Amino acid sequence: MKTNFTKIPALFTVAILAAVGGCNSESSNVGRSIETDVAYLETPRIQIKAQCLAKYFSKEAAVYITPQQHFFTPDSQSLIVESNEPKANYTYQLQGNSLAVSWTGKETNDAQLKEILDPDIATLLYNSVIYSSGLGEIEPCSLRDEKPLKIKGKYYSVTEKQLHSSGKAWAKLKLFVRKDNSLLDRIELENLSTGRIISSLCYDFTFIGQFTNAMPTKVNIFDASAENYDKKQIRQFKYTSFGTSN
Repeated sequence: MKTNFTKIPALFTVAILAAVGGCNSESSNVGRSIETDVAYLETPRIQIKAQCLAKYFSKEAAVYITPQQHFFTPDSQSLIVESNEPKANYTYQLQGNSLAVSWTGKETNDAQLKEILDPDIATLLYNSVIYSSGLGEIEPCSLRDEKPLKIKGKYYSVTEKQLHSSGKAWAKLKLFVRKDNSLLDRIELENLSTGRIISSLCYDFTFIGQFTNAMPTKVNIFDASAENYDKKQIRQFKYTSFGTSN
């Protein structure tokens, strides 16, 4: 069967810090033990494999549900999404500065490809799983505590990171850490070129075998424009099982 290849442009690089940093003071990983995270990140090429039920919410409020497989590889900062759809089987790979997609089956078009997964959503999903599970480190001193932000009745400290390509920032991440339990369960992504803002909520955490980091079993994606913030849901990724392999 013919295999087709194309790329959906997405200029970004995502940095995962394996070392424990500080601001001239004692540091610790937010919400996770330093020993666990450093030991995990020093293990070569471990891949997290997850079975997923993906929900798509259309503008007409229709819901489409499809099974997928997700492969997260922190060492190479890579996300692979396999989606078997009625018209074709798709494989998306987020790595470096592009979201590449291949498929087998009937011909498709760019609009159909982006309906399944686009670069902004793929980048937000990858960072949501990696940071909420403690596999991506943030410096505690970077959290802004002078005026905690209140969302849905919970108070958060906030820090920001920029994603770069060719020395130029293309997107901004906001990472939200809860004040009550130090859990990083929200991330916001702003595409600096298009102005699009989307956000995620990670919840229902569970532990998997080879390490003690808790993984989110649900990641909700929202349109985070000012009038819709955390109200207009566009995706839900529900993980039904996790596994690891080298």
